[in-house]
Amino acid sequence: MKIVPGDFPLMRYYKFTSCCDENDVVSFSMSGFLGPLIYEPGTYIYTGPTPYVDSYGAFLEPGKCYYVETPIVLASVVLTMFNMPPTTQGGLLGDLLYIGDGANSTCAESSLCPDCNSFTYCNECPESSETISYTLVDGICVAVSDVITWSFPAVACDCYVLIPCDGVTPPFVSTTIDLGGYLDQFINVTSGRYTGCVYVTILNGTDCSDAVNVTINPETVCDCETICYYIEGAQGITYVKYVDESDELVEFTPAGTLPWLTLCSKTFPIVGNINTNYNITPLGPCIDNVCPQKCYKLTDCEDPLNIQYSTSFVLLPHAINDDVIKIAGFTECWRVETTEDECECAIDVSVTFSAATCAICKTVVAYKLTSCTGVYTTQYTYQDLSQYVGETLLTDCGCFIVELINYPPPSTQVINIITSFRDCAACERPYYRLTECSTEETIDTSSDLGAYIGKIVKLANCDGCYEVELIVIPVNPSIVTVTDSYRTCLECITTAPCICSNVRNDNATDYTYDYIDCYGDVQSITVAPGETSPKICLIKWLEPTDCNCLVIATTVGTTTTYNILFSTGTLINHRPSWEVVGVASIFYNGTQWVKTNSLGIPDYYLPPSDAKCPSGVWKPYSSIPTGSPTTVVTTPCQSYYTYFGECNNGVCPATVYPKRTIKPGYNTPACSIEKYETISCKSAQILYRNVLNLRYGIANCCPEDDTYWLVKKELIDLAALYNPDYNCAPPNSCGCNQSSDCGCNSCNS
Repeated sequence: MKIVPGDFPLMRYYKFTSCCDENDVVSFSMSGFLGPLIYEPGTYIYTGPTPYVDSYGAFLEPGKCYYVETPIVLASVVLTMFNMPPTTQGGLLGDLLYIGDGANSTCAESSLCPDCNSFTYCNECPESSETISYTLVDGICVAVSDVITWSFPAVACDCYVLIPCDGVTPPFVSTTIDLGGYLDQFINVTSGRYTGCVYVTILNGTDCSDAVNVTINPETVCDCETICYYIEGAQGITYVKYVDESDELVEFTPAGTLPWLTLCSKTFPIVGNINTNYNITPLGPCIDNVCPQKCYKLTDCEDPLNIQYSTSFVLLPHAINDDVIKIAGFTECWRVETTEDECECAIDVSVTFSAATCAICKTVVAYKLTSCTGVYTTQYTYQDLSQYVGETLLTDCGCFIVELINYPPPSTQVINIITSFRDCAACERPYYRLTECSTEETIDTSSDLGAYIGKIVKLANCDGCYEVELIVIPVNPSIVTVTDSYRTCLECITTAPCICSNVRNDNATDYTYDYIDCYGDVQSITVAPGETSPKICLIKWLEPTDCNCLVIATTVGTTTTYNILFSTGTLINHRPSWEVVGVASIFYNGTQWVKTNSLGIPDYYLPPSDAKCPSGVWKPYSSIPTGSPTTVVTTPCQSYYTYFGECNNGVCPATVYPKRTIKPGYNTPACSIEKYETISCKSAQILYRNVLNLRYGIANCCPEDDTYWLVKKELIDLAALYNPDYNCAPPNSCGCNQSSDCGCNSCNS
């Protein structure tokens, strides 16, 4: 559609021109058409706490001056402009502070504008001038002049990680501003910590509290050599970062690799490890970004003249560790070493066994597996089955008895181990898994439950209903006794009584409790920390057992967040494991508890122990400092349950209050309770007014009835002393000269 000028009225708008760059112009629309003006033409300084960025991209930078004009144009032009920054009437006019020396003052006429060259600072304020002094207070620049005072945030520093390419010096950090021009490339620097070529990059979560100021030497050319690095113990490493031949920072996870790896890098590799059992060794310059091929010399332990050559990289760790090995197709034991000899007639090798010395290697270690059933009668392997000797293995070929042999086997097979048992009988018998109807908790058993497959059963000494299925691989099988069987879970669950109960949340965060209601359905209720739920009629609480529920508290700086983790039901190294998808997971690696982050990378651990529950303060894996101190603590979930008896048709029983030890009216035999209380209160008020009169001189204005009520009080107190159950009849008659049991005071006539 063609726009006709007459279709739109005239409107004003604000034109902001940076005092430091006349080409930096931003226009804002204003409410109304020709007024009123909020900002009069002149020079302003933007004092907002952060840069003002309009939804269209308009940008005002804190601490900088702008000359503001108010031209008049067609409304059709103004409607396409940016939104105005927030303002208030009067005072400092919101985040725009007028600093002109007079009406329509230009940038040059304003003495309060900072020097345009002073905005290259980092975590510092501009240099003070004769008219303005700047002070840095907690990251805020406070500007003071003879006329006004204003403030704006100091420019935040970028935190650069500098990785030296000498292969020795560890990475360090710097906040030198000029490094931003050399991001992701090499540059020569001079500092008190290191002088030479470094690779400049930014890594998330880097702590810059130990930043080093560096001097950049751009005239010095960096030509870092690509070196082949050998990393032993790679399976204990979570990630490796290195600079490749294209000067790019590469990161990869060596999961599923051999226990070692090689790579070509211009810098010493940065690794994230879950233990300290790794070594990095430089092996010399790479050729065409490939580790140089090495020739390995294999010398027979028995006959030094029997020599074989190989270029197989699989020999590298054995050569470095000076191992003695056995290889497929040969019966000899071989010493391994690198050599400068020509690799004539080099052979490919497959290492089947390694030892520290020839003597150990000569003592052949192999294993014989004998079938329990006679099918696949005998198998042999060099795999390390030392922990299974004398036991029975369940493999993909059946059940086998394991024994150690000290002679070369006629052939070898790869043994795929499923699990192990004490003997053939335990390996071949059927096993059953019982899954709880409500919690899906499982129990594996070797008890004969063949008649209950697909049914629901109750077990002796267990409070639950379980579905029975046949399995192949049991986990810690136990002996169980079936007490009843049912067709469905609902039929089994609703045979239990309906009871009244509540729960107190003793955790530091909200917790959702699951329970089975009296209809057999699973319900839930959320209880705040320290609070107690209302009374509920239910069959049972589905409370977690042992340490299956954890509270993980993560404190970053002064902020603590809580997450509830429930056991996944998967046992890792005979311990439960926990996972919250996208948040964290916890498992036992055989020696210690390990926590992974949202990416599945181990980031925290507990000291080595045999603890069944991962409770305590966690330690970080990586030594790289983080931006904020982080503390991770795990504790088992804690709750307190109270029970009030069985419900009646879904209604909790009435509350039974304890009886009072003193019955009301016990000492009021002379009158009713109401009358006794009235007389006591009246006399107490009289005595209190008497105290006020004696101590403070405050006289009682109505003393007429005081004597009446005090006499009444004495009479009821005397009457209270009378015991109607006491028999006052004297056993002896009273005489003038004879004592009486009742204390008679007159003579009988």
